[in-house]
Amino acid sequence: MDINFEASLDKLTSCLLSALAVTNQWTTDHPYFAAGGLLLLSINPELLLTPLRFVGRAIISALALLCVLAALPFQLLAIFFLWLLGFRRGGVERDSFAAHHQSLNYRGYIPPNTLFSRFQSYGATHHDPVLHFYEEHEEDPVTTVLSWLASLTAIFVLGKEWGLWDVQVAANKLM
Repeated sequence: MDINFEASLDKLTSCLLSALAVTNQWTTDHPYFAAGGLLLLSINPELLLTPLRFVGRAIISALALLCVLAALPFQLLAIFFLWLLGFRRGGVERDSFAAHHQSLNYRGYIPPNTLFSRFQSYGATHHDPVLHFYEEHEEDPVTTVLSWLASLTAIFVLGKEWGLWDVQVAANKLM
């Protein structure tokens, strides 16, 4: 199945231009409501960002959960395999394969960064499946940019209403 990217891009561009035309018409018909909303948004950009972040977090959490659920059987299998070899929470289990391998090859010293030391560490500390989600962090630059953009757009909308951007209308108002 071939995807026609040019047609898809044309359709997306058409939808965006249509949405912009409708928005522009609404701001022309209701400039004070539009400017008021934009100024409110410039004062508190979290009004818009909080729902967007919530939806973004929900999507990321759902995707992370799917990834964890997909990896969970493999993690459990690895934990079980290490347990069978003798790598346990308390260290290497006596009379296990790991204990025999350690006594034959390493004696009392386990070199760092070897497969055996990694298995020993993993067996001792990773007895439960690892469930990691993303860390939350603030996006202050996004908030600042949105605030400035909303302020400038409000000025533009009011300037358009008052005729500041139309030289002929501005000249007539000054006379």
